[in-house]
Amino acid sequence: MGRKKRQQADHKADLRGGRWAALPVAVLTSHAYTSLPAFERALLFEFVLRFNGYNNGRISFSHREIAERMGTKNYKRIARAVACLIEKGLLAIATDSVWKERRAREYRLSFISSGPANGPVPASNEYLELKNDAEPVSAENTLSAEPLSASVKVPVEPVSAAERKESQNPVKGESLSAEPVSALIGKPYVAITNRSDDPHRNTPKTHAGEIGPALGELREWTRRVIEQLGYGGARTLATEANISEVALSRFRNGKSLPDQYRQPLQYACARHIPFRALAA
Repeated sequence: MGRKKRQQADHKADLRGGRWAALPVAVLTSHAYTSLPAFERALLFEFVLRFNGYNNGRISFSHREIAERMGTKNYKRIARAVACLIEKGLLAIATDSVWKERRAREYRLSFISSGPANGPVPASNEYLELKNDAEPVSAENTLSAEPLSASVKVPVEPVSAAERKESQNPVKGESLSAEPVSALIGKPYVAITNRSDDPHRNTPKTHAGEIGPALGELREWTRRVIEQLGYGGARTLATEANISEVALSRFRNGKSLPDQYRQPLQYACARHIPFRALAA
């Protein structure tokens, strides 16, 4: 039998000798895209226009070129829009800029494969990991599921009753202070004068995440710090906490965080916003 012909559309665009610049339906219907403001949606199409079928991961687009295409001279607005596309998982930085070499930053569209033709790397599709904030939040996350904004209200007492009870009744043999957990987090570097007083020295089963706020509170704390840091805040915080930017991004979007990363992340957040300030 002959090969079945693929059905073609009846209506075709007049390309005028040019090519297509379009987005997959999976992207257009995703929460990552539908939650974008109009400016960021237009900017995403400009990045797609820069893709020629062979240069994903090497898409060069300076802020000056973006300003010309978008008809604005507000470079802060452009920087925030690029950062938004990255945080939504639609765009990624493949190669950072080198000022001395006058080389612009190069980007990669996450929903398109990249790499050489003889060994392409499949699309990473980070945008699919972004959950709809309207969905129910897991039991461990005690904060509101609404997007982070000025309207988000942090609970007045961020430490649960169980944690307050535990902090006031430490395990026998440990020399932790009976002050609330929030006070501990407000002092990220607790001096230990006697090494025998270190509560973690002779307790190998103790995890870094056992001392500090609940996981949901830590997630809100992380989001607030990144928002305060502005463009590149996620990378800065990940570097200070010595954890991967991918793990931090997944944690912000509702995933869990390994125990060994929790206390370093608490310390890094406390350098920018004291924990007790969240309730203010």
